[in-house]
Amino acid sequence: MLPRLIKALAAHGWRRTALFLLRIALITQPRDAPLLHQQLRVSAQSGNPDRMAAACHAVLAQQPADAQALEMLAVLELGRGNKNGARDVLTAAHRHGELKELRFFNDALIDPERARTEGVYVATLHNVEIETAYWSILDGEKVYNTEAHNRALRNSPYVQGRASPANDAYIYRLPEVTRHIEAPCVHLGGDHNFCHWITRNMVKLGVLEGTPHASLPLLVNADLRRHQQEFLELLSIPDERLIRVERPALVHIRELVVPTNVTNHAKMGIGTQWLRRHLAHCMEDAPAGDLLFVSRSDARVRRLLNEDELFAALRPLGFESILPGAMPVREQIRRFSRARVIIGAHGAALGNMVFAQPGIHLIELTTTFKAHIPDFHVLARICELQFSSIVSDDYDFSRPEPYQADIDFRVDVTQVLAELKRCVPALFA
Repeated sequence: MLPRLIKALAAHGWRRTALFLLRIALITQPRDAPLLHQQLRVSAQSGNPDRMAAACHAVLAQQPADAQALEMLAVLELGRGNKNGARDVLTAAHRHGELKELRFFNDALIDPERARTEGVYVATLHNVEIETAYWSILDGEKVYNTEAHNRALRNSPYVQGRASPANDAYIYRLPEVTRHIEAPCVHLGGDHNFCHWITRNMVKLGVLEGTPHASLPLLVNADLRRHQQEFLELLSIPDERLIRVERPALVHIRELVVPTNVTNHAKMGIGTQWLRRHLAHCMEDAPAGDLLFVSRSDARVRRLLNEDELFAALRPLGFESILPGAMPVREQIRRFSRARVIIGAHGAALGNMVFAQPGIHLIELTTTFKAHIPDFHVLARICELQFSSIVSDDYDFSRPEPYQADIDFRVDVTQVLAELKRCVPALFA
């Protein structure tokens, strides 16, 4: 009767009352397993770390192999920054035969000395695993992310927030290995985002050039999007060179070659210049002259609500609106390569700036939620573009969905024209 009452109180938000009744009940029945687990569940709902830890220890004092309490305690310790404590809890769980699917990893560089002295290099690893959701490489208790795919691992479906405050250690919940790859292969990786595919994956090919590994098979996602396939075809990379792996999955690799990630790195030019050379047949070498407005009208998020108003002001100056998402990759490269000025909202299509001619102007329209992201600033500097941003906080509060980072926004047309006049005064002469 009492456990049902406590459960009902907790379910209706009366957690303090539920915890009070639990404490009273546990005074008379301190070893009652159902009551201890009820306390564990109510404590978890409270979100109070100290209360949750106390509840975990109470359960483990009676049942040292309790999987639920062990997992909660490991995650709590990691969330407090106690990496050794989290590791120890998981080790104890594994010793009891519990939580085998949970593994502790420290974020690491593949070769710290080479990373310090060379910055970008090609590494060879043996008998490692790759989780193909975020393409991080798992090697013992080390996870290589920064130099592999550079994603926010805290958000990985295998991590789901089980991370230290400094994001330098993680608890993964991993499936069984579904595939063993014996032949040496390259960690190219895959990203459905158009810009990320260029800046996280394609640029790695430039790091490979001139090494003994330049012609090895490439590890990519099995579900290649149209733009991914088009880039590979334009680069004359045959399908038989690809090793396609399912996502998400855990794959074991006997010998993995890793061209370390150059995203947002001072040496990013290695990859971007390689791409420009190998895709020169898609680019135009005539003097830049086009004025491009990059539309996001086909996007699901972060749309420019007054796009029509803005383009109406730009059209008399000679601007043309293009919708990159509806264009073949070859045409996107061609249009960006002949542009004199590019204006567009923060989004994947701006990754095409890799193919723009040095010295041209690119004006990014972004929001207060995205202004902190350095990717386009770094890429523009590497590509020697004249880059500027206009930041907006004019969001559509009338929409029913909650306020979030990719919410649609408006831009101040007068501000855009003023920035354009500052950059290219001849357009207003």
